[in-house]
Amino acid sequence: MGVEHITLWVIETLGLRAILRRHGLREIQCHAILGSVIGRMAAPGSERHTHRWLRESSALGELLKRDFETMGHSQWYRASDALLSRQEKIESDWYHGLRTIFDLKPTVTLYDLTNTYFEGQARDIPEAQRGRSKEQRNDCPLLTLALALVLDSHGWVRRSKVFRAR
Repeated sequence: MGVEHITLWVIETLGLRAILRRHGLREIQCHAILGSVIGRMAAPGSERHTHRWLRESSALGELLKRDFETMGHSQWYRASDALLSRQEKIESDWYHGLRTIFDLKPTVTLYDLTNTYFEGQARDIPEAQRGRSKEQRNDCPLLTLALALVLDSHGWVRRSKVFRAR
């Protein structure tokens, strides 16, 4: 129960549940999201693994007064979809709170860029274009992906986004 209790305390202290509620997430969605975040910190794995861990091994349900045994897989996936659709606003509110609490000075750092290639023609994928490949596969269509993390000087994530670069 230790890791669940401490992590839940930090999440509550930093106001994440209040932010989720402010952006229209229902209580059951908040519990699924908190369960997912805390579960992946305590026992990293897939959503299915996390759901099983919460039902069989964790005391988080008792702390949240939520029976994870009755929560189906579809509720987990819908909560993830709801979180993703509100990502930008939630990250902004979360960072604003962290910046206030810890008096953080803003800086910007962009993080990662990668590409992958297709063995075939990839005619149905307009984003796939020929170009320079890190694998030296210039003979294949490429899809370039970028993961942008905007960090502050202490390493706190201000924004994140995965997008296609053209």
